Amino acid sequence: MAAMLLSGIRVHDTADCPESLAWALHAVFRWAGREVPYGSLAAVLGLPFLTTSTGRDDDCLGEWAAHGRDLLLPEAGAGLGLRLRDMHPPDAARGLDRAPEFAQHFEASYLPLVLRAVEHNQPVLAWQGWPGDRRMTWGVITEAGESGIGLAGTTVRSGGQAVPLVSPPLQLYAIEEVARQQPKEGEMLRFAVAAAHRVLHDPVGRCCGVLTGAAAYDMWANRLERNAVCPHDGGKSGRCHSLLAGSVIGSRKSAVEYLRRALRLVQPDGRPVVDALIASLHGQIDALASGLHQDRVRNLIRTPVGRASLAATVRAVRDLEQPMGATIAELSDRIGVAGRGNF
Repeated sequence: MAAMLLSGIRVHDTADCPESLAWALHAVFRWAGREVPYGSLAAVLGLPFLTTSTGRDDDCLGEWAAHGRDLLLPEAGAGLGLRLRDMHPPDAARGLDRAPEFAQHFEASYLPLVLRAVEHNQPVLAWQGWPGDRRMTWGVITEAGESGIGLAGTTVRSGGQAVPLVSPPLQLYAIEEVARQQPKEGEMLRFAVAAAHRVLHDPVGRCCGVLTGAAAYDMWANRLERNAVCPHDGGKSGRCHSLLAGSVIGSRKSAVEYLRRALRLVQPDGRPVVDALIASLHGQIDALASGLHQDRVRNLIRTPVGRASLAATVRAVRDLEQPMGATIAELSDRIGVAGRGNF
């Protein structure tokens, strides 16, 4: 990677494709001379099927979808030909967003490591620390900076321009090497199905301080019932619930789009399985769609009966997810995913 300047990395994005980690990887691959579609990257990370919760009572529901995006990054990175070094992985980041001494610790311990990686022409994936409304996003650190914490890089909603990091990121992965050879489409599909199988069957987030799957839905419903949607505005507007519902809907739509594109790679006897999976995804999308009507949500969230109605919808979406796991398992068998979760 020595011949390519890190300044050539620029993250771009679109509003209907919100996964910032997938966009960061897309930018790195393009810089390295490989064109890997955003949808494929999101799929091999398991993101279209992933629902996460922090498991805490004192944070905003609207930010839950930013957590745990790198749960399968080590496996996905290896499958895609990335050699990653987890400079500050999820386990090390637990609780640090509330530790006042973390800024000093980062400056003394991690800042020199990041600067050294950049000096060696290694881009660094970073979660949090970006300015303004990009605070919870993933981006790519590409250079030392003169403002903020002394680092700068590229992330979503920045118009392709370099921006400073204004606070220490909570997670860091140095990309030491990008393989030139790209997996074939069929292999990418196997990676994606394996990732979906892992997300729907294993509690992938327990080691990293997040809840996933049914546990995340239960926490979401519980927060609604207890009128504990957001500590910042008391949850009175319902906006935080709607943001989370919109994020889950966006993820499931991404899964539908990816599966439709991948259908041509599936043998005829496996296509009814894909169709069944798409139908289940549409069921989740339709069930949650009412959470995007802000006026209705605002009215419901003001009363115990209304909040119970919203919670019931969340649990219905959880229940729709259970048979999806069996469908993914069948699809894994049909396309020959060895070990399913191991890729």
